[in-house]
Amino acid sequence: MPDVLDLAQLNRATLARQGLLERSTAGLVHVVAQAGGLQAQSPQAPAIGLWSRVAGFRSSDLVDAALAGALVRGTSLRGTLHLHTADDYRALRMLVQPQLDRTVRSLGRRLGGVDPEAVLAAGRPLLEDAPRTIGAIKAELAGRFAAAEPQALGNVVRMRLQLLMQPDGEARYGWANVAPFTPATELVGALDAHPDPRLFVRRFLSALGPGTVQDVRAWSGAPGLGDVTRSMLEAGELLEVTTHDGRTLLDLPDAPRPPGDAPAGVRFLPMWDNLLLSHADRSRVIDPAHKPHIANLNGMPPPTYLVDGFVHGTWKVETTRTAARLQLVPFSPVPAAAQEALVHEGEALLAFLHPDLEGRQVRLG
Repeated sequence: MPDVLDLAQLNRATLARQGLLERSTAGLVHVVAQAGGLQAQSPQAPAIGLWSRVAGFRSSDLVDAALAGALVRGTSLRGTLHLHTADDYRALRMLVQPQLDRTVRSLGRRLGGVDPEAVLAAGRPLLEDAPRTIGAIKAELAGRFAAAEPQALGNVVRMRLQLLMQPDGEARYGWANVAPFTPATELVGALDAHPDPRLFVRRFLSALGPGTVQDVRAWSGAPGLGDVTRSMLEAGELLEVTTHDGRTLLDLPDAPRPPGDAPAGVRFLPMWDNLLLSHADRSRVIDPAHKPHIANLNGMPPPTYLVDGFVHGTWKVETTRTAARLQLVPFSPVPAAAQEALVHEGEALLAFLHPDLEGRQVRLG
């Protein structure tokens, strides 16, 4: 291991763990576990993330894994919907519960003085009766707690109860856009009630390291962990890595740290991909000068693409009845050597997203 990791080496270390240097042939369940879960605010998002990480990925593979119970979708890291392996969800879900409890306490006036415990007492039987969408739960609870905002009532149920979305074999990505929730135990069995917080640190570092305690917090939303990482260092479970800018990062002794000139092909990332959300300092994947390009006041940053391992621009797809167009918006001129690869990868993305449309076009700039 080099004495100091320069920016390129830090970038490659993280991309290697995320499966973004080479597409994996180990299968999508392995990749979801290795990536530490994938953001799944929309069912299409993890499918795009998997397409960029798994060799030969098909959306039907995700449907099959969801129906088999190998992959699940529910509220997890940072209080947002994530795709996890069933094993990871069972092991990690209760580690994020304290942070979700704080989110509920922060609802304050939005609950109009209603006790969250009363909301849970009313909401829990609804879900035990049958799977329900959050919309249906909000409507039912709003009739009982008129002083509270319906969205706040739904958040209490979604954050305080351990729920998973019911998979749907008719949905292209495994779940409908508005899928019903059911108690997690119905799909994955009993959760680990007292998980070891060291597992959280190891899962972050194996998926997105090297990093700091602040990075683990950015990824998970979980506070603290300083004492945990200190004890892990003392026990030899972690080592310290120095970066080019003088920071000290934590890492697993046997984690991959490829050379900085390891090839990194063009990759397309969905909105909210954890690669962009999981570090307090994101310079390992995006130039700080480019961050304003993905800032968005409504919390809906645009999807991005990588060139030579770094975020180089944003993308969006526009469709008609017969055609799909991928519009690429670079932050700076695309190197000539990367233009052909970018267009080729973009054409493949369109074929994945819209296989039934004959007309497909990639526009750069």
